[in-house]
Amino acid sequence: MRIGIDATSIFLRKGGIGYYTYNLLEHLTQIDTENEYILFKTTHQQTETPIPFLMRPNLKILYTAKSLQKWRSHKERIDLYHGTNFRLRGRGKIGNVVTIHDLAFKVYPHFLKKNFGQFLSFLKTKRDVHLSDRVIAVSQHTARDIMKYFKIDPKKIRVIYHGVESYFRPDVAPESISAVKEKYGIVTPSYILWVGTIEPRKNLQALLKVYGQLKNIHQKYSLVLGGGWGWKYEEILPLIQSLGEKVKITGYLPREDLITLYAGAHLFVYPSLYEGFGMPLLEAMKSGVPVIASNTSCIPEVVGESGILVDPLDISQMAGAVMRVLSDKALRTSLREKGMERAKLFTWNRAAQETLRVYQEIVKSA
Repeated sequence: MRIGIDATSIFLRKGGIGYYTYNLLEHLTQIDTENEYILFKTTHQQTETPIPFLMRPNLKILYTAKSLQKWRSHKERIDLYHGTNFRLRGRGKIGNVVTIHDLAFKVYPHFLKKNFGQFLSFLKTKRDVHLSDRVIAVSQHTARDIMKYFKIDPKKIRVIYHGVESYFRPDVAPESISAVKEKYGIVTPSYILWVGTIEPRKNLQALLKVYGQLKNIHQKYSLVLGGGWGWKYEEILPLIQSLGEKVKITGYLPREDLITLYAGAHLFVYPSLYEGFGMPLLEAMKSGVPVIASNTSCIPEVVGESGILVDPLDISQMAGAVMRVLSDKALRTSLREKGMERAKLFTWNRAAQETLRVYQEIVKSA
């Protein structure tokens, strides 16, 4: 069988969808040697580092403009097409799958760019969800949003959780942690970490207010925001500036720096208002970092009982949780151990196996 995959995101500077597609393909093409995978990309951009799995014999890469993918997938005799990024750019003769990562553009449209563009995206995604034979949701919460906003048959939806990459680990050499702290100007003995793109739905105002209130910890703990500027970042600039040099913004992080920053963190705080999955939570837990996170959207599904969940709009509650973890070594140890154990449940091999079963379901029911 010839399986077409929308793979553009792995050739760009990767965010969440890029890492999802990359890891899914790496494991799919390893466990499934019977089918051929045709990767469609709409960019001529080359990857920053080589991708070893692209050399596998059951894989072929095609550059095709977005508007021509349906024609090209027909020409290439694609049996099954998987739209990994909300949309069905191509079509399969036997069937189609689309992955929905979140419905932020519907649930929180005021947090996103170009309201008219977001409305069009919603309509196109809704159309493609109804055209698909199966819809992969990355969490139960996202599955419920799909049913609520797209009104589709629940029997079409399959929930497949992300995995977490094996290279995240707690045992990073102290000298590497010292070097990465020096690189990003972290001069305090320890630091509290957040990772993501700086944009409104990440609710960084709350975290910055918490840190601002806890002035007694500033000498020991910096607040490190691991990631780059996103949409409407200007709204939190005054808060950042008011806290001075103790708040560090790293910008886009190379993989090795990200691994090291996680391993060296004393605490990870994730106050997001809405997530489809929340990959940084798993990365932090696998790295052995105690986690405080929002009790909203899919986040409780990921964290379970391995972290402290708080109301993301309750500054006092969040501040109290931060102080509890920082001041209680036994609690930190417990959260660290629970988090590492829970992270073992989320693997990309499992995600690939479950995705392959979705493909097989479609073929059997065709």
